[in-house]
Amino acid sequence: MKKNSTKWIAGLGVGVVLIFGLYIAVVYSANSAPDFYQQALQVPSSQNEIEGCLFERHLAGLSNQLQTNGPWSVVWTSAQINGWLASDLLEKFPDALPDSIIEPRVAINDSDMRIAFRYDSVVFDGIIEIQGDVFATEIENQIALRIHRVHSGIFPVPISWWAEHLEASLRNRDIIVEWTELERDPVALITLPRSFENSQGARIILDGVQLTKQLIGIVGRTEQDAFQSAAEGVGSAESVQRLGGTSQDSRLK
Repeated sequence: MKKNSTKWIAGLGVGVVLIFGLYIAVVYSANSAPDFYQQALQVPSSQNEIEGCLFERHLAGLSNQLQTNGPWSVVWTSAQINGWLASDLLEKFPDALPDSIIEPRVAINDSDMRIAFRYDSVVFDGIIEIQGDVFATEIENQIALRIHRVHSGIFPVPISWWAEHLEASLRNRDIIVEWTELERDPVALITLPRSFENSQGARIILDGVQLTKQLIGIVGRTEQDAFQSAAEGVGSAESVQRLGGTSQDSRLK
């Protein structure tokens, strides 16, 4: 009897150690930030202000382009985006993000975009990283956000909670979000509102989004009498199209 009691106590002790070890691993992993995120947080505030000003200067230039019929384009660097996120986002758009999402930063590569931020809630406090791709589909004014991975350190994070934040934020701006799949990756189809017009009532049409090393480029056109019937196919795109007009072999399902 004594021997069985000893085994039971020893087993309980091992279980406690394993649970404690797992807890430490989860906490350590949740607070281990990717390299790009650590580097972005170390950028001096003065540099962020300069980059943020460049971001807004390009945004103002785009706004002017949209007022004239014809093609338009804009290019931002990841440094400009991060500078604006650090220096201007909370000041100018305090309600743009939930309180639980803190210090978002981005990194742009040739084939994907990475977004990281601290998520602070009652049940979780750690660094979340989202890896994905963004491109224009064949549906007019529709952008596809393909999610490759959502994780905190080495642990995967369910996409559902993040998807709810995304949908709620965009819904408040009359932007439609539909979900589909591409090669088993979840894809958010984001369709701009039909009232996406300039001050003269001309239709603003987004034609493409391109990711290159540390750059994101967006191109489109403004048309007074734009063809609108393609917008009826929200969420029904059968293929996706990148900047340059080449359809992907894989289909959205």
